[in-house]
Amino acid sequence: MRPRILIWLVPALLPFAALILQLGLWEYVQPGIWFFFFPAVFASAWLGGVRMAIPAALISAALVRYYFMSPSHSLDVSSSNHLFPLLSFLVAAALLGFMRDRMRAAQQDVSHRDHDLSLMFNTMSEGVALNECVFDANGEMIDYRVLRVNQAFYSTADYQGKQVVGSLATELYGMSADTIREFWLNHRHQNAVQQSEFQSPISGNYYIISTSPIIRGHFVTSFFDITGRKQMEEALRARELDLARSQQ
Repeated sequence: MRPRILIWLVPALLPFAALILQLGLWEYVQPGIWFFFFPAVFASAWLGGVRMAIPAALISAALVRYYFMSPSHSLDVSSSNHLFPLLSFLVAAALLGFMRDRMRAAQQDVSHRDHDLSLMFNTMSEGVALNECVFDANGEMIDYRVLRVNQAFYSTADYQGKQVVGSLATELYGMSADTIREFWLNHRHQNAVQQSEFQSPISGNYYIISTSPIIRGHFVTSFFDITGRKQMEEALRARELDLARSQQ
């Protein structure tokens, strides 16, 4: 019930608040008959779009006509001297309300899209990270910073409980300056996703990493752990060597 009450209460109160201010300060703001009423209508439009802007504008127009247009204490609008400025004010209020409604709809659309992307982002089985390049004075990449990761990042890379977001790759992954430079040289001119195999110098685990093109200093990495596969391959090779030796 409260939002419905506000829809009618706010546009009713703001014009009267503007009237009180304008009557009290009229000697300072005259002949600006809309001086305090424009802010009142703008506030109504910002709070409730067209639904609040139009009632606030109608009340404001009636108050302005009654108190600040000649002859005062009249609601007669038969004269074009009254009608044109009043209609202009109402049209401006409607446009303000319409623009605010469009802005709110766009914000809600962005919010819904962000929610959908976050849901998809956090239900992926691969670890995913959004990264920001760190450049030196010559524009060469010397490191990169992790800006955002999904839930699978922690379970896949085994970083649960460790500070990840905001960390530099050299600190988080143990990447050397030469590794960063090689990464930069291999990816700065790429326009397609690149895949590579990486062994963590910290955990020793093996990963397949997919890296997006670098766009405006940002790129995305996704990865999955292949340590188990590598261990099976090594065990298979060792078994094949043992078999070959036994047959000699």
